[in-house]
Amino acid sequence: MITKAVNVIASLKVCAQAVAVVAGLTVSACAVQNSTQQQIEPTRPSIIYTYRNDQGLVLASQNATAFCDRRQSIPQSITFSSEPGGRKAVIFECVLVETPAALSPLDSSDLTYDYRSDQDLLNVSRNAHIQCKTSNSQRIISSAVHNVEGTKTVSFQCAPMI
Repeated sequence: MITKAVNVIASLKVCAQAVAVVAGLTVSACAVQNSTQQQIEPTRPSIIYTYRNDQGLVLASQNATAFCDRRQSIPQSITFSSEPGGRKAVIFECVLVETPAALSPLDSSDLTYDYRSDQDLLNVSRNAHIQCKTSNSQRIISSAVHNVEGTKTVSFQCAPMI
């Protein structure tokens, strides 16, 4: 009988200790914490491509578009650099865009644009992609030419998605 009483008292002590621990945790959970909150900015997916010429840059842009499409976003170039051997590199970052506004091409029937720089080429390439996508098509580049006055012209064609 004494053994049972000792076991009951020991059990009650363990239960009392458990209740005290749980009560202490509950009180500390409700207490005002003096911690500093810091908003963490999520990292956007990014990818780097190297290229030698305008066609290579358009291909890099198309690859970046495919990469970002899987993330329901569009590519935005964030930096260009020159590499040894005449190669260039571009880093694209995937950004969310609800409904991008498309620019008007020079000739809306075949999406022809003039451009001067690599950044201009990426802008018109993205514009062509947006215009083709809104018409439920995928874009295909048809040509890029260097004009006598120093500008360049690129033409895109939209083809139905298969």
